[in-house]
Amino acid sequence: MNHFRTYLLISLFAALGACGADDKNDAVECEQTCSTDATCNTSGDVGVCECNAGFTGDGLTCTADDVCAGVSNCTEARITCSGDDLVTCQADENGCLVESAVDCTATNEICDDTGDAPTCVAGCTDDPACELLSAGDAFCDGNTIVSCETNVDGCLAPVDGTDCALEVCDESGAAPACIANASGDSCAEPFLVQDDVALTGADITVDFTDVENFTGDNCLGVSATGTPVEAVFTVPLLAGETVGISEFGGVDVVLGILPACDGTTACYASVDGFGGTRAAIEEAGVSYTAEADETVTVFAAAFSGTPSPADYDIRVSITQCGDGVTEGPETCDDGNADDGDGCSACAVDFGFECDNTAISACTGPVDLGTFAAAEAIPDTVETVALAQNDSFFYSITFSEDVVIEGTLDGAAGEDIDIGFFNDAGELMFDAATSGGEVFSDQLLVAGTYTIEVVAFEEVAATGWTLAMSTVAGPVCGDGIVGIGEACDDNMVDNDGCTQCEVDPGFTCDNTNNPSVCVLSCGDGILDTGEECDDGNLIDDDRCADACTLNADVLDLDGNDDFANAQLITAGQVARGSLDPAGLDALDIYTFTLVDTSWVTLEQYTTVDGDLGNYTGPGLDNTLDCGNDLQLRVFDGMGDPTDNTTALLFDDDGGDGFCGFLGQPADGTAVLLAAGTYFVKVSEFGDNDEVPLYALDIQIDAVLADGDACNTAFDLCDPATLACDPASDTCVAPVLDRANFELFLSGQFDLANTSFTFTPAGDDFGIVGATAVAFPDTPGAGTVASSLGALGDDDSETVTTAFAFPFFGVDETTYFVNSNGNITFGAGDTDFSESVADHFDTPRISFFFDDLSPQNGTVTYDEFPDHLTVTFEVPSFGGNDINVQVQLFDTGVITMTYLTVVETDCLVGISAGDGLGNEPVESDFSSLLL
Repeated sequence: MNHFRTYLLISLFAALGACGADDKNDAVECEQTCSTDATCNTSGDVGVCECNAGFTGDGLTCTADDVCAGVSNCTEARITCSGDDLVTCQADENGCLVESAVDCTATNEICDDTGDAPTCVAGCTDDPACELLSAGDAFCDGNTIVSCETNVDGCLAPVDGTDCALEVCDESGAAPACIANASGDSCAEPFLVQDDVALTGADITVDFTDVENFTGDNCLGVSATGTPVEAVFTVPLLAGETVGISEFGGVDVVLGILPACDGTTACYASVDGFGGTRAAIEEAGVSYTAEADETVTVFAAAFSGTPSPADYDIRVSITQCGDGVTEGPETCDDGNADDGDGCSACAVDFGFECDNTAISACTGPVDLGTFAAAEAIPDTVETVALAQNDSFFYSITFSEDVVIEGTLDGAAGEDIDIGFFNDAGELMFDAATSGGEVFSDQLLVAGTYTIEVVAFEEVAATGWTLAMSTVAGPVCGDGIVGIGEACDDNMVDNDGCTQCEVDPGFTCDNTNNPSVCVLSCGDGILDTGEECDDGNLIDDDRCADACTLNADVLDLDGNDDFANAQLITAGQVARGSLDPAGLDALDIYTFTLVDTSWVTLEQYTTVDGDLGNYTGPGLDNTLDCGNDLQLRVFDGMGDPTDNTTALLFDDDGGDGFCGFLGQPADGTAVLLAAGTYFVKVSEFGDNDEVPLYALDIQIDAVLADGDACNTAFDLCDPATLACDPASDTCVAPVLDRANFELFLSGQFDLANTSFTFTPAGDDFGIVGATAVAFPDTPGAGTVASSLGALGDDDSETVTTAFAFPFFGVDETTYFVNSNGNITFGAGDTDFSESVADHFDTPRISFFFDDLSPQNGTVTYDEFPDHLTVTFEVPSFGGNDINVQVQLFDTGVITMTYLTVVETDCLVGISAGDGLGNEPVESDFSSLLL
């Protein structure tokens, strides 16, 4: 066989077969022409055109599939800011445009599109003062008009604008504006202080003419000569802010700060310079720090009606202690509230100096070291300059008692002074003559002392030299009266000279050593060293046989609040002292009454045998007062720092200027219910030291019907009895069958009081007391309900399981009338109170007036022995009324008044006799305990 031919044929057939398989679009194979995006499928008997992958169609026409459908969510590749989101639109791996966002605030940034490309950048925060405002909006910051403007960071920040100065920054209009301030001439037109202000003028009596006469507690008085005038300011304070007022002009003024602008409210603080350099005290001024947000009244009152000179420069400041800025009454501000670091409560601590150019930096005294007696003390040479009246401080310690002497000389002969102070800040001695100083024979006991060097107020100092030396202190018992010894006879005690101090009741002659001491106690003459001398040597009376005041209770430092009050019981005597400069301005004592009792309290400072000295109303006319003391009684709801919360107060009721609370001077003023009470002893003005005072307490039981009594000291139960002078016994007085008090507009004076009506036959005895809360909590009864259906000029019926005896009738059905009264037999919707209406039916008028119970809450509570009805409603005029009445199964009635704004109404009880003649009107406030 021809192998070559064979190979050729095979190759030809192979070539023909390969050509048919590659051409899938051949019309023979598929009988039609496929799309260029399709393939002819010949796997079957007939070729079929099919679209390639990624295309869709019938094979003759193929369309590419959209791979981005449902994937692309943006149409243009770019980066933009959408609020605080950085938004990016870019192609993914399939070429589809996809949007994503990044929250810039998640990293405390903002989206910024002001540069070449948007991006997250460090942002800013609007100043809190502008958070709720827009650019250009303005507001009042103190007395300055401030606007919110966009700063370089794009944030809103306040920018100071107009300072209203002596005008008022006012926000009541469309935009803040400076408007005219009030004249400051009276409480009706006080000068509003929103920022530091200085008010000046040539004549205070010309610019201010109205007279307010602030005379409440702690408000120091002015001269009775002429008619003194006041400049009156009102100052809104935030918690922690301090207001200060000073006077730098020539007028002689009294400065004060008080919570309310009237003539009776106690001052927070007041100063008039009496007893010191008036000009310096006025310039130092007076200040007050608010514990909570409040508005106070500040005043500067001319001391007399015709002050001379009369020019004035009154400055009022508002500061915030702890903000690092020294201003107003602050002498430093170190930016913190720490005490003892040189700047405490924004006042420079004694012995420290503070640099106030920025946040105060304070440094303590320079330590000179510790020395024993006769040990050499190196001279101290200073080249530091002192401005006029400035101080420089050292500290020095002595390990034993010493007698010190020395000199202080100015570098150039300047007038320079020196003082030595103990660790309590008390001046031990000073030298303050013209030029340099010499001091000698000054006893200092072992301890640490602060030395103050002062440049005289009219001369600056360029430096000084301080030289000191010591010798041993005096030896008690050597028979030589040394420095600091009151006497020196021996080491025997109680012989007239004990431990080199004169014993009470003795006098010592130190003309020749040793001292000769003799007893003088008991002659009725108060000698030096005697606390008292009542003319006898009886040891168990108020004045002991050593002429010292007997006392069962001794005042301890720290008893200046309720928590640390010292207990004093019936018949005891407390003795103490007051030192306002040493932070011991008051003492608190406490006593508890098991039953309602009469209480007598009396202050005095000594006892002597001169009966003519005594001017007070007490029982013992040997008690004398040499200081101006005040006496206050509080219950547990009171606050010893707020004198207005005292239940009882007396200033000069005892001898001299001492306080006295008790019969016969005060009548029923000291009948106290069972409970715990607190007694506050303080000095008038809280500015003078009281070396010694005594306080007596006497507690007497209330006398019953038929008990023997003394008309000069009536201890009968005042609710139902009186002391009959004919028989000296307690008897029931004749009582009125019915009573009432009609209050016209502005006359209601029973707020925060409670009155108990006790039946005596067909009559009632009445006694009143102060009240701070309702006796029964509304809704606390065994049966309780709200009389919600009680409408205007309406009446609702209430029944009780027990009977209430009222003028001889046992009542179980009560008609609670919407206008503040309860009637029996029928309801009464009359809204117009009158005496005739009160007496026309059996009635209890607890607050008979036109009330609107539908706009408040009326509650009745039934207890096993009494019914309570509580009205917490507005009057028809919209004023608040809060009153509660209790009806007991014994016939006793109590009416309790808390906050009462309405000032006209009728109060009382009536048998419903329809009296033809109007009875005598009561005065319930006079019945208050």
